[in-house]
Amino acid sequence: EDSWGSDGGEEDELQQRQNFRAMLQANVKDAKDAPCKNCSKMVIFNEQLRIEGVVFHHACFVCEHCNKKLSAGSYASLSQKYYCKPHFSQLFKSKGNYSEGFGVDDPKKKWQQQE
Repeated sequence: EDSWGSDGGEEDELQQRQNFRAMLQANVKDAKDAPCKNCSKMVIFNEQLRIEGVVFHHACFVCEHCNKKLSAGSYASLSQKYYCKPHFSQLFKSKGNYSEGFGVDDPKKKWQQQE
């Protein structure tokens, strides 16, 4: 058996190569330019940085708090806002919850007002 998983028949190998090419072409056809979340300019497909399904230019993927450039392994996110890990931690610690530290009203206050 060869590396293509057939018994060595040329027709099987040819068919597998054609199937593989078709799969690659289908993936390329689905590749599209998309607007950057931060600057709204189009990002060419092969230059896109995709984070949690959101498209950025590499230079536009920055911390919401300090504008430090982020990378795929150096960020934390909340409600589709992206932070460097030190500021994410600092904002959480400042109020002790994931709401007020990030500019959102504390949901507990709304519950208390309804009582």
